[in-house]
Amino acid sequence: FRTTPDGKLAIVIADVSGKGIPAALFMAMSVTILRLAISLGLKPAEMMRHANQAILVDQSSKMFTTAFVGYLDCDSGIMNFASAGHNPPILYHNQSGSMDYLSAPGVALGVFKDVNFTENEATLMVGDILVLYTDGITEAINDDEEEFGEERLEMILRKHSSKTAQALIDIVIENIAEFAGEQGIFDDETIVIVKRS
Repeated sequence: FRTTPDGKLAIVIADVSGKGIPAALFMAMSVTILRLAISLGLKPAEMMRHANQAILVDQSSKMFTTAFVGYLDCDSGIMNFASAGHNPPILYHNQSGSMDYLSAPGVALGVFKDVNFTENEATLMVGDILVLYTDGITEAINDDEEEFGEERLEMILRKHSSKTAQALIDIVIENIAEFAGEQGIFDDETIVIVKRS
């Protein structure tokens, strides 16, 4: 989370290809570039375009970064967002109990030079829950080779929607650990939850 120059809450999640020290270094560079782009006051789609160009300048590996960025106006609940090939976040609507998957056209950062990113908009009403996650959350597998999947994540949101954001994160992580059992964690599991109060 960071604050944009115009006072909005910048919500960002990213995931890099690969593992180990090279991937960690690539992620550190990607995060630094994304933070700089936010500080410049660029709109989400522009931010992704500039970040992509900056990553490509020093791109000597074949790694890439998926990312999602949303700028949330905490007063109105309106969030402008763009995606660079990241898992679409889930927006749980508290009043109706319905779910939206927030998507916007765009490819991973660090792959192509000339890429256009599209900006979309969503509104978080009071009580609504926004869930951003990496694929390690939904692709966790159990002893029967089943994936945790989005449906189980949706069930947790519906069942525990009255909980705080932190409590929801704890519940998701506990459920994944119980689901995976002896399989354990095979990929990084990152989850960010925002609940509008």
